[in-house]
Amino acid sequence: MDEEEYRIITVNDYTIRCFRDGRIHTTSKRQHNYGRWIERTTLPRKDGYIRLNIGRKSYHAHRLIMMAFVGFSDQEIDHINRIKNDNRLENLRYCTRRENQLNTVSVDKAKGYYWCKKSNKWKAQIQIHKKQKHLGLFDIEEDARQCYLDAKAKTDNI
Repeated sequence: MDEEEYRIITVNDYTIRCFRDGRIHTTSKRQHNYGRWIERTTLPRKDGYIRLNIGRKSYHAHRLIMMAFVGFSDQEIDHINRIKNDNRLENLRYCTRRENQLNTVSVDKAKGYYWCKKSNKWKAQIQIHKKQKHLGLFDIEEDARQCYLDAKAKTDNI
C-alpha cells in the first residue's frame, strides 16, 4: 500500500489510519489486540452519515478523512455527489453553510414551493427583501412551481 493512499492521525490517544477511499482503521487498545489495525465499518445512521465511536467520543467519518488529508477547519464538509455515506476524499470539500445548502436535492427540485402537511396542499412562497411572502396553496405541484417562477420573474424585473 502506498503511503499516499492513507494518512495516520491521532484522536483521543487512538491512532487512526484514514484512507482516500473513505475507509478508517484504528489500533485496538485491548491488550490481546494491541498494535493491530482494526477496520471501523459501521452502517449509516438515520441521518445518512457514518459516525465512529473513538474512545468515548463520536466522530463523523467524513470529518476524520478531511482532517487527515486537508487539515482541520471549522467550516462545513460537503458531500459533492450528495451521498452522505460516500466518504471518498474526492467527494468531500470544505465549504460555507450557504454553499452546502445550495448542494441539496430539495433546492434543485423544489425551490420556492413545498408540500404543506397541515393543509395537504403545495405551498408557494418567495423571499423579497429578506421577508417571506406567501404566494398561495395549490392542489397541483406544477401550479405551485409556476406561481413561484412567475413571482420570481416579476421581482427580477423590479
